[in-house]
Amino acid sequence: MGASPLVGALSARGILELYEHQARALSTARPHLMVATPTSSGKSLVYTAPVIDAVLRDGHARALLLFPTKALAQDQLGSLTKLAERACPMLYAATLDADTTRPDRRQIAARCHVILTNPDLVHATLLPHHADWAELLRNLKLVVRGSP
Repeated sequence: MGASPLVGALSARGILELYEHQARALSTARPHLMVATPTSSGKSLVYTAPVIDAVLRDGHARALLLFPTKALAQDQLGSLTKLAERACPMLYAATLDADTTRPDRRQIAARCHVILTNPDLVHATLLPHHADWAELLRNLKLVVRGSP
């Protein structure tokens, strides 16, 4: 993890020490990683920290976070935003779902560092209209599949 703004943001939220599964996951530099722990065990930090760190290192970096439900994506957006507010204030994250308006979709496609959506929307919107999502696809650094 290492980025001091991120460490400072975690400290400000009262996270002074990582759980073992968090520390192991964050220190593992692998293209594929799976973390399976009980609900409310801090799994979100395993992907939010690298996402924020990627944007801190490269302002053009993009991440796609996939969740099975709209409610879970909204919940994760809140957690990500709280951590990013302090660590990386320039990070722009948004949910993309069937209710997202066309103007908002254009804004998200052009500016958003982190898009939280679902697999169906990737299949129905991002892939068929890949030219509209070129900024995301060209700069995609992380893809996360979250679970309930």
